[in-house]
Amino acid sequence: MTNIADLHIPLEILPLFDFTLNDYSKETLIRLLSEPLSSHEEILLRQDILKGFIANLAIFENYSYSRVDLIEVYTFLTNYKDLDASIGSFRIRLLLSEKERHKTRSKYIQLVLLL
Repeated sequence: MTNIADLHIPLEILPLFDFTLNDYSKETLIRLLSEPLSSHEEILLRQDILKGFIANLAIFENYSYSRVDLIEVYTFLTNYKDLDASIGSFRIRLLLSEKERHKTRSKYIQLVLLL
């Protein structure tokens, strides 16, 4: 394993590349910069990922999304309690509870707006 501790990635290198809009992206960027790669193919793949971001930079220039809305969507996708419930009971709750229907609809709308 390569020792990269002397690079001080979070303090010195990360600020050069950190144009992220949220903490999840920042964590991914730190992981992308910190994980040493073991093969030539992995290095080329990582470079292709970075080249893709650079090639599409114009798309991201006007992109913005509220951190609060992102956290709501992230929580919805990662902690959705109804994933373990049966489809039938979920449908019944949506059918009988207007509040549950509005709450679920707003979460799906936020997801669509993010995508």
